[in-house]
Amino acid sequence: MGIRRRRNYVRLLGTPFVLLSILALIAHPVRTLGASATLLWTAPGDDGTSGRATRYDLRISQNPISGTDTLSWWNGATVVDLTGKVPSPAGSLDSALVAGLTSGARYYAMVRTADEVPNWSAFSNVASMVAVDGQAAVSGVVRDATTGAPLGDALVSASGGTRTTTAPDGTYSLSLPAGLSISLTASLFGYSSAVTSVVLAVGETRSQTFGLTVAPSGTLLGTARRASDQTPLGGATVTVDASPLLTMTAGQGTYSFVVPQGMVTARCERPGYEPSLSVGAITAGKQTVMDFSLQPARFYDDAETDKGWTLGDPSDGAWSGQWVRAVPVGTTTGSVTVQPYSGHSPVTSTKCFVTGNGTSSTDIGDADVDGGKTTLTSPALNLAGVSDARIVFWRWYSNNAGPNPGEDPFVTQISNNGGAWVTVDSLYQTRNFWERVEIHVSQYFATPGMVRVRFVAMDLNNGSIVEAAVDDFEYYSGYVLTATDMPATPEAPALVLGLPYPSPTSGNADISFELSRPAPVTADVFNVQGRRVCSLGRGVYAEGRHLLHWDGRLEDGGNAPSGVYWIRVSAALLQKKVKLILVR
Repeated sequence: MGIRRRRNYVRLLGTPFVLLSILALIAHPVRTLGASATLLWTAPGDDGTSGRATRYDLRISQNPISGTDTLSWWNGATVVDLTGKVPSPAGSLDSALVAGLTSGARYYAMVRTADEVPNWSAFSNVASMVAVDGQAAVSGVVRDATTGAPLGDALVSASGGTRTTTAPDGTYSLSLPAGLSISLTASLFGYSSAVTSVVLAVGETRSQTFGLTVAPSGTLLGTARRASDQTPLGGATVTVDASPLLTMTAGQGTYSFVVPQGMVTARCERPGYEPSLSVGAITAGKQTVMDFSLQPARFYDDAETDKGWTLGDPSDGAWSGQWVRAVPVGTTTGSVTVQPYSGHSPVTSTKCFVTGNGTSSTDIGDADVDGGKTTLTSPALNLAGVSDARIVFWRWYSNNAGPNPGEDPFVTQISNNGGAWVTVDSLYQTRNFWERVEIHVSQYFATPGMVRVRFVAMDLNNGSIVEAAVDDFEYYSGYVLTATDMPATPEAPALVLGLPYPSPTSGNADISFELSRPAPVTADVFNVQGRRVCSLGRGVYAEGRHLLHWDGRLEDGGNAPSGVYWIRVSAALLQKKVKLILVR
């Protein structure tokens, strides 16, 4: 900081280090059974929220954790043996069985994760748990039923909410309560789900192998157009909810991909336009057309012209890498891109907001952030009366290409009606690609008015290479993202949907349903505005009774607020829904 660095740098071989973060560590009393306890958390990746981490370090103690001396607690805690455990893919639930505990005693736990170097994450939150008697386990392999090939990243879930994903060799292990009839489901996108039931004895480890068959599929295709004049829109992104499917529309606005049969919700979005949803049924061997008509966003800035942003702040101290609105001069070290070579906007736009421009693509330290912080502030956005206002932007951030990687955050803050700045995100992970970020404004301000957003890039500690960029900034009303009910057809199987239990609930709830014959099933949670907030299941389910579980969390892992929710289950084209009340 404050020192002009030499022009030589050490380039890390392999995957650049990205600081990892555990999103949540949860101890559920209903799963703390048998002189042991099962801990659940959201798996991070080795690249922020993508990929797969290399290992975990989980520690427990009966001593409460001091908020002022976490490190001392960590050093004195007991290390849980996780030999052989492979972290799940980023964003999925992960779990670990902690055995050898004293029945009735209270324990506290924290976890960290690392990449292959290893570079370690910060500490997770603290989980508290009480161990009681009655634990068992089930383990096995998930395979392709036709070829016998192991299936990695398959989801294995148990009634009650415990779940895990398979390792690359298809193996999995789950700790479960003994003495209960438990439904186990193995599922993977593109395959029909397999379901079985087990009753385990105390201390038993049951072997259970699943064979999944490829699900019948059809073709989803259509065209994205501008609503005002039906002009085809190229460069739009089309995705299918609860799937890895993603494609871009061609120059004439067309798209096409193969999708497993069943009910699907497709989403189309393009910078400068409000996202659009479409719900429909995919029939095996046939084509389903979903066209999208995109309305313009209420405010959109592709950085090509000045729309009232403030570059810099009186409190800034950076003497290099200050924010500019320009065509970025990209920089690269080895095979790693540090500053982007162009803005994100599709088709013809080239400018973005970027932290300085140097003169050489190979000199990564020529104009990066040095000596302090630099601030970029948006114009005031009039969000008064905008239902469920969402602010969307695309960002780029790199802080690990030089010495002292991962030390400085890229901070995003918002302010309402000239009030105090509220931090939305402090990003320590390098994200050297254009990444979409969406802010649900109502989560920060009950009554949004004139809202501003600011971005702060900094090099405050030891000298490092810091570059940031922002592009395609807009806002829209989330009210446009509503669910559409589809009518039932005579071919639909009989569907019996039970009432959620418990309801009201403070978090966890189970919902049962029965099918008269096998059928593709989609189960989702919607709020009273009709917006989907969480998916409970996707796949082809067998005839009979099945159990769904909602842990009271939103799609992003956060706690759902108190209120009324609807659980909607679709089987083929038949849909039913029940009300659930959540009280925090």
